Amino acid sequence: MRQGAAPSLDEGLQLVEVNRLDASRQLAQSRVEIAGLQLKLLAGMAPDAPLALKGGLALAPLPLDRADATQRAVRDRPDLAVARGEAAMAAAMIRKEQADGRWDATINVGYQRQDFGFALNGLTASGTQRPIQDVFHYFGGGVSIVLPVRNRNEGNVAAATAATRAAERRVEFAVLTVQQEVGAAFTQYEAARRSLEIYERGVRDVSRRNLDVIRQAYQLGRGSLLDVIAEQRRFIEVENGYTDALKQVYDAAVGIERAVGTLAR
Repeated sequence: MRQGAAPSLDEGLQLVEVNRLDASRQLAQSRVEIAGLQLKLLAGMAPDAPLALKGGLALAPLPLDRADATQRAVRDRPDLAVARGEAAMAAAMIRKEQADGRWDATINVGYQRQDFGFALNGLTASGTQRPIQDVFHYFGGGVSIVLPVRNRNEGNVAAATAATRAAERRVEFAVLTVQQEVGAAFTQYEAARRSLEIYERGVRDVSRRNLDVIRQAYQLGRGSLLDVIAEQRRFIEVENGYTDALKQVYDAAVGIERAVGTLAR
C-alpha cells in the first residue's frame, strides 16, 4: 500500500465534499457578481466599468433612537404632510360655505360710447346739409344685494364640516400608521442586532476554534481529511449565516430610514 492512501469509500466521500464546497463557492461568486451589477446600475455605471469597494462592514450606531425617530416621522413624513394639507383645505371649505351663506352686495358701474347715424343728410340751422350722425355716451350703475332668508347655506356647510371631520380622522389614522411603522422597523432592527451579536460572540469564534482543533488533530494523525472537510463546511455555513445576519441589520437600518421618511443624519 502506498503512503497516504485512503480507502476508496473515504476517497469518494472526500471527493463529494470537495465538489460540494466548490459548487457552493461558484454560487457565492455568482451572487457577488449579480450584486456588483445591481450596485453599478444604482450608481449609474456601465456594466463593464471597474468597481472597487472600500472600507469594512462595521456597523455605525443609529443616529436616532426610537422616540426621536417617531417624532421626526410624525413631523416630516410626506404622506402626513399631504393628509394635513387635505384637512386644512377641508376646513377652508367650511369657511367658504359659511361666507356664501351671508348677505352679499355687488356694485356694478358701466360706460358705453356709441357712434350712431343714418345714410341721409339733414339741414343745419344755417340751411346747409350735413350727415345725420352723432356720438352718444351712456353711463350706468347698480347695486345687487343677496339676502339669504330661509337657509344660510346650511347644507353645503354641513357637507364641508363632514368632509373636514373625515380628513381629520385620516390624519389621525396616518399618525398611528407612521408610529406603528417606526416601531416595527426598530423592533426588526433590534432583533437583527441581537442575532448578529450571537454570531459574533458565541458562534463564529467557537466555530473557528473547532476548525483549528480538527486541523491540528489531523496534522497529528488523530483524524481524517474527511473530518477536516466537514468541519470546514460547517465553518463556511456559519460564515454565510453571519453574512446574512449582517445584511438583515443593514436592511433593518434602511427600513428605519424609510419609516422615518427622511435620511437619518
